[in-house]
Amino acid sequence: MRLLYLPAYYEPEKFSGFYLNKNIIEAYLQENQNNQVIIYTPTPTRGIDKETRKRYKKKKKEELYNGRLKIYRYTLPVEKNNSIQRALRYILQGIIQIIKTIRLKDIDVLMMSSTPPTNGIVGSIIKKIKKIPFVYNLQDIFPDSLLSTKIIKKKALIYKIGKKMEIITYKNADIINVPSLDFKENLKEKGVMLNKINVIYNWVDEEVVKPIDKKKNTIFEELNLDRQKFNIVYAGNIGKAQNIELILDVAKELKDKSDIQFIILGNGTEKEKIYQIANDEKLDNVKIFPLQPFEKTSNVYSMSDISIVICKKGFGHISIPSKTWNIMATRTPIVASFDQGTRLQKIIEENKIGIFAKADDKEELKTAIMKFYEDRNLIKEYGYNAMKFVESNLTKDVGTKKYIESIKKLENKKERK
Repeated sequence: MRLLYLPAYYEPEKFSGFYLNKNIIEAYLQENQNNQVIIYTPTPTRGIDKETRKRYKKKKKEELYNGRLKIYRYTLPVEKNNSIQRALRYILQGIIQIIKTIRLKDIDVLMMSSTPPTNGIVGSIIKKIKKIPFVYNLQDIFPDSLLSTKIIKKKALIYKIGKKMEIITYKNADIINVPSLDFKENLKEKGVMLNKINVIYNWVDEEVVKPIDKKKNTIFEELNLDRQKFNIVYAGNIGKAQNIELILDVAKELKDKSDIQFIILGNGTEKEKIYQIANDEKLDNVKIFPLQPFEKTSNVYSMSDISIVICKKGFGHISIPSKTWNIMATRTPIVASFDQGTRLQKIIEENKIGIFAKADDKEELKTAIMKFYEDRNLIKEYGYNAMKFVESNLTKDVGTKKYIESIKKLENKKERK
């Protein structure tokens, strides 16, 4: 069987949840020695240095797994934060994907991811041209995510375009894999047939992400941090939705606690603003660093006594941040500043893996932090519960098997045609 996959980003790029697609491809190839995967993807741009990009510009084709995995790369302009430039890049990417794949033969299934949102349209076009089934891996519900963060309004043209794109994508996708029941409910309310929707929680690569003893954790030396302090870590995107300013507000109120240290690791559109606030407020208890490579995920979360999962009010109903499971896998309890009534709140409270605080509520976030600060035994108890939850529900093997099952269903669908 031959799977065609058209990601916007692929190795060696670093972005949230990048390992998920890599794990799916590897598992698919390992499941059957006759399986083949063809990937068309742009020259890497996210989370890499100029030398790496330069090297990959020359690497137009790779063959791995004895030629069963073929990766073809094409050059696009470097991705920038400007929304218009980014949109044009996405459109150009879609056109190239269609042109590159239109002459491919003997493809059994097309797989697309939801980043960028134009992928759903591209997938729908390729499906009709090639007459092959289409599986859509939905990790971001566009344009709902922009609406919930108040980046756009319902009257905005981009919102109206996004809704049209949704209709076309969901209509043409044969299977839609979503990472939570909240996503499933969202699609159900939009009239998507339930037999199309698979709930597959994002998993943890347990071979990579695991607890590291603080005494042996080398990241303290690498970042020049004090391992004796009470370390509170946020790692991930620093954008409008994440509300990192709230963390700084709490840090400001806890400046008198000299043994408490806030560590923020990430990149994003709001990073410079966060730097500026921390400098203006003279927050010596806040340390800010770039997002670390995925290979250091264990080091990052294992250096924390507690880790923060946070969003602005109204955004939490869209998804559970993928970082949540990685935090839990390192035996670290969570403090979640998140929307009430979400699956994240239910998981945290029912399994005693952390403390929940209402989104945008500074006092509740501060109280949650101080509860762990004052009770170190609670850290051990909740951290243990967190790791056990991951081991029982969120391993790579469990997740990738479900994705392979969805692909095989579509392969069988093509055979019946």
